[in-house]
Amino acid sequence: MCFLREPALLLLLLVYLCDGKSVLKADDEDHRDSKYSILNLFTRFTSANTNCTGDNGDEGICYTAKECRRMGGTISSKPCAQGFGVCCIFFKTCQGSTSEEVAYFQNTKYPEPETTRNKACMFQLTVPHKDFCQVRLDFDNFELAEPNMPDGTKAAKCRDDDSFVIEGGHEINPLNMDHVELCGNNTGQHLYVHLNKSAVPITFTLFVQADTTPYKWKIKTTMIDCTKESRLKAPSQCLQYYIGSEGTIQSFNYGSGSSNYLRNLDYQICINREFDKCGILYTATKFSLDSTNPDNNNLPPFYCGNADRLTVLGASPGVRCGNGNATSFPNLLVCYSGQFILNFKSNDEDNGDGHGFQIKYHQQPMCDPSCK
Repeated sequence: MCFLREPALLLLLLVYLCDGKSVLKADDEDHRDSKYSILNLFTRFTSANTNCTGDNGDEGICYTAKECRRMGGTISSKPCAQGFGVCCIFFKTCQGSTSEEVAYFQNTKYPEPETTRNKACMFQLTVPHKDFCQVRLDFDNFELAEPNMPDGTKAAKCRDDDSFVIEGGHEINPLNMDHVELCGNNTGQHLYVHLNKSAVPITFTLFVQADTTPYKWKIKTTMIDCTKESRLKAPSQCLQYYIGSEGTIQSFNYGSGSSNYLRNLDYQICINREFDKCGILYTATKFSLDSTNPDNNNLPPFYCGNADRLTVLGASPGVRCGNGNATSFPNLLVCYSGQFILNFKSNDEDNGDGHGFQIKYHQQPMCDPSCK
């Protein structure tokens, strides 16, 4: 039996949807867009513009093929809306722009790396309406020059001419700068832009000017509608928001664990508490923070002063610093009723011995006696 939820469309759609004779081929784009416009109307009314998964796992928006072509999208081979639509993927490169809910910003020759210098590659994201309160950036691939000085010495600051800069849109300033700036290897990382309605559109610029290192990037942008339930919606003040009962947290530009993290950072890392969990176990596979302390270099354990430090909310002691997994960040079980939050702060001093952190987390069930 065929059930129609919209009585006003019953007479128009009955012959198409209930006689079992009209079969629409997903790959017959022009046929679908013209002859079956009534079906397209019904499909659009019930399930259009929803998110979908296309080729290679890329996320897109469900449109008709004609709409996708008109809007400059790439038609995936994966159909959507029960075969009446196509999963439309929006790939943008230098000097591109979009207002789509999900899009990708990538270098011109992606997935191939490039070496062309003296280039400022800009991408602009326009937020279409005020219900969108956050934008999540997922760095599917991010390989830029390390934060080194022109003479090749290591530093913990991005060079102005080889960096990724985000301007506009910020309601909060999580990286302690008037703009967000990253460089080095950040593949697999993510961050949130909390929107200030007066500061949109948001501009992303990749500067590749001086260093000879090959570069490539693919950054997924996802707008989050805060009037709807969304697992992706992050708490306010969180630059990063991890979802899932277990995962791995890394400092920016962690790479293989031998690079320098950036200076003058101050941001929160948040983890979504799963429904049946009461605690969380943190295990550091690497914990290497710069030992330079402008106040005092001879500090007792777990007293960090103004040294670079990671603060674990709910832990005792909660502030961790220094260089060494076992002594600075041993396995840490936190039983806490609030949000799982870490705060990382780095000062402006740098002696080159800090390579950041890689910490695995595993949320603990309520049946764990140590978390009651």
